[in-house]
Amino acid sequence: MKTSPDIASIRHERFDKATAGENATIAGSEPLVSVLMANFRGAAHLPAALDSVLTQTVHSLEVIVSDDASPDSSVEIVRQYMARDSRVRLIANEENGGPAAARNRALEAARGEWIAIVDSDDVIHPERLETMIAAADALGADGIADDLLFFSDVGAGPTLLGETTSAEPRRITPADFIRSNTSGNGLPPLGYVKPLFRRARLARLRYDEAVRIGEDYDFLLRFLLAGAQFYILPDPLYLYRRHAHSISHRLSESTVLAMITNQQRLAAAQGSFSPEIEQLLDKRMAALRSSLSFERLVVSLKERRAAKALGLLISDLGLIRPLARSVVENLQSRMNKRPSAPRARRIIALHDQTCRSNDVNALHDALGVGDIELVPVASYRPPAERRPAGQQERGNLLRLAAMSMEANLEIVCHGLAGLNAAGFLPRKRILATILDDAKELRRACHWPAPEGSRIIAAQTALGSNLEGLGQPFCPGYLLISPAPRPAPQPAISRVAEAPETESQS
Repeated sequence: MKTSPDIASIRHERFDKATAGENATIAGSEPLVSVLMANFRGAAHLPAALDSVLTQTVHSLEVIVSDDASPDSSVEIVRQYMARDSRVRLIANEENGGPAAARNRALEAARGEWIAIVDSDDVIHPERLETMIAAADALGADGIADDLLFFSDVGAGPTLLGETTSAEPRRITPADFIRSNTSGNGLPPLGYVKPLFRRARLARLRYDEAVRIGEDYDFLLRFLLAGAQFYILPDPLYLYRRHAHSISHRLSESTVLAMITNQQRLAAAQGSFSPEIEQLLDKRMAALRSSLSFERLVVSLKERRAAKALGLLISDLGLIRPLARSVVENLQSRMNKRPSAPRARRIIALHDQTCRSNDVNALHDALGVGDIELVPVASYRPPAERRPAGQQERGNLLRLAAMSMEANLEIVCHGLAGLNAAGFLPRKRILATILDDAKELRRACHWPAPEGSRIIAAQTALGSNLEGLGQPFCPGYLLISPAPRPAPQPAISRVAEAPETESQS
């Protein structure tokens, strides 16, 4: 016999969202996760980043925004979120100190058992934190990361791991990590991953504030050299935004010099390494010195100092290839800046194989969305039972992500399979979530209810006690959210009480 879910819990905890900060951490208690979000001039994308963190299925969290003296409206935006949700905290830095300094301030203030790094211009899948914690506990990991799905205004994909994706979580050693972050070996640069750390395992480890690019690489390398167990999951639960204002890809002579000095300090502090690590660090240092020569070449060309530029090229013919690549990338960037055509509206329904066609058609007719494309997705598995996506499933997710950046995508999610797939899309509007199964309805109590989305549940999933729960939507289904409002009471006429006057018509 099916048991009816706790309707009051469903209504008040998830669907209605009647009070601000409903899932906020209780004052004085320690959250499970502290999300550190360094920010500088991120106002354009900060709301999307905050929304993706605050709507995690892990509710016991805090998000600490460490603003690095942004000249835009970033601080005002964070304060607006703080007024609605007590889990949001702000550290407003008076002077710009770089991302490492901003992260260190957030790290000092963090109280969670786990420390998560999320950039203020990125978004994460709603189940990301829950999935990573479950995997880390199962693996006995001190830290864990996942694949990155790249996106920008002109499209989405590929992922960081790409063709190197393994079928299972992969343990990363210090040698693996250094090798992946040395150019010219064809491996994905793992310095870009956004880890989740056990706070107790971090101890007093902090970011090198002298490094403005590559601070994540240095921090994670020192974490690994301290003996930490670190794994990477194959699923791209982190959606990484690429855009013109990102500092992650913009090197300069000063930033490369800082990275060289950082590695020299690391070697001095560690004393000695294994022969394999020594060889890999030497190779990386050679690559950094080559990058330094390239940056000096770029400066010479910009300053029209032909003799110095020619001398640099003659001394290192290997600079010709990155110079040609830079020219091509610059041309492509200029092409991408051209005004794009208006994005067309596109409506899709994400569903797995359990959808019943008659119900689907009736529901879509009742939604009144017109032409709608049916897009099959993989069946849902909860985080503790999640299996890595196969190549076909990954390919389907990447195509969906690209579609979300090419069109104004509106989505009807059928069950948790639809919601899960929608979480991989950087940009979308969820029109409705339709739940046919009682177990999925219980799980939906913990899933982030999209703002403005309708929640529609089958009567068979709700059980027999339906009084006052919702209003009829279509045969066999009730509209649960937005909750039905009480019928307005008729206004009391006061005409009889008022003195008679002449008509002013």
